[in-house]
Amino acid sequence: MNRFLLPLAFCVSVFTACFSLHAQNLTPLTVEKIMRDPKWIGVAPSNPYWSEDGSRVYFNWNPDQAKSDSLYVYEMASQQTRKVTPVERRALPSQAGVYNRAKTQKLYEKNGDLYWLEIKTGQIRQLTNTVENESSAVFSGDETKAIFRRGQNLFSMHLNTGEFTQLTNFQAGSKKAEVSPNEQEKWQKTDQLALFEVLKERADKKKEGEKIAKADLPKRPKEIYVGEGNVGNLVVSPQGDFITYGLNKAAANAKTTIVPNYVTESGFTEDIAARTKVGAAQSSSQLFVYDLKRDSVLEVKTNNLVGIKDQPDYVKDYRLDTTKNKKPADRKVQFLGV
Repeated sequence: MNRFLLPLAFCVSVFTACFSLHAQNLTPLTVEKIMRDPKWIGVAPSNPYWSEDGSRVYFNWNPDQAKSDSLYVYEMASQQTRKVTPVERRALPSQAGVYNRAKTQKLYEKNGDLYWLEIKTGQIRQLTNTVENESSAVFSGDETKAIFRRGQNLFSMHLNTGEFTQLTNFQAGSKKAEVSPNEQEKWQKTDQLALFEVLKERADKKKEGEKIAKADLPKRPKEIYVGEGNVGNLVVSPQGDFITYGLNKAAANAKTTIVPNYVTESGFTEDIAARTKVGAAQSSSQLFVYDLKRDSVLEVKTNNLVGIKDQPDYVKDYRLDTTKNKKPADRKVQFLGV
């Protein structure tokens, strides 16, 4: 065992001597050195990512000590680094996006519009150019269409033909109920049609015309009223027969806390909206399945889930009998998607 101690002692002695010699050459440590700005010592590159063909590496950098970082590129072939020009930067595809199964095509969003990229050729085709934002783009099950969200509705675009189709028709609020005539109005209308043959002929002709016009109308997505809820987690089945969507509703009268912001550009104190207080009522979540072929909507029920009526364990600790004189309520379920 002693044969290991001598080399170890020698290494420690050499390290101590080197450290002492190096420490003597250092200038005194000051607050300025500890708190020195990154601009004085140089800013390291950040956010690196590969180009789609793997020939370049892009990253943010600020070697010129400018006000903010700029986009740079490292060319693998030439092993040279240069600053990306504004024209080149605007034409670059987004880092984010989705690929087809063969990884030969990519859909991505940029500045609120949709783009389609051919990986091998680098060809980019802009699919939309609108004021509204398009987002959440994915390939359809057969990869012939781009399915995306605009507002709170789903749309599809055929990548070859450009056919543009609206898949959902969510409407805020509630459907207005039709006003039905009272008994007196019904009797009066029947009496008028019985007394005047010409009125009956006009009514029959109008009804037949409306029936023909309705049959000639193109098929449109079903109007689905969501009240005050927010639509989310829109997913189309691979065959395109079903659409699942979530509906989240904020708790009624749930007050949020307010944080004052004193340091503002305007010079006035401004409020920052924050979360609700602990214990406040939570938002509710529902999950629906829209059957496109049957043009019907079904809600996913959770009342048959195992343990849905079980009480939390803390009820036992506080000896709270929440089931006394009443039927246990179903536990709340939050749907996160399909």
